[in-house]
Amino acid sequence: MRNLFWLLTFLLTACTSADSTSFTSNISGIWSGVIDGFISSTNKTHHVSFTANTVHDTKADTVTGTAAIPSEGDACFVGGPITGTVTGSKIEMQIADETGAKISLTGDLTSSTMVGIFSSNGGNCGAMSGSWRLSR
Repeated sequence: MRNLFWLLTFLLTACTSADSTSFTSNISGIWSGVIDGFISSTNKTHHVSFTANTVHDTKADTVTGTAAIPSEGDACFVGGPITGTVTGSKIEMQIADETGAKISLTGDLTSSTMVGIFSSNGGNCGAMSGSWRLSR
């Protein structure tokens, strides 16, 4: 019985001392995907492909990098530096777009996909919100 007590104590300690806020996979690398947004001022949907080259600091759970958004017609966004954080399987990133827009992306992540929602305060097309998806 005494051995059972120590075994349960050990298991409980091991399970509760693991850091459940860290994402176990390193998400550094090149990701590609799309931003699908709705521009309220023009009542128009905008579909933009983009790539993100990220560096994931797994100790600090931070993400930095660069977003590249090729010009497609009216070029709402063009890309810029990325900063963000990873908490568990959640990711929050911000792109300081060269058009002056600040793009905020939040979502879920696995080792091969990121998917979520975004909002933007401006850029060449004005305020926009919608969904985004990246994969590698």
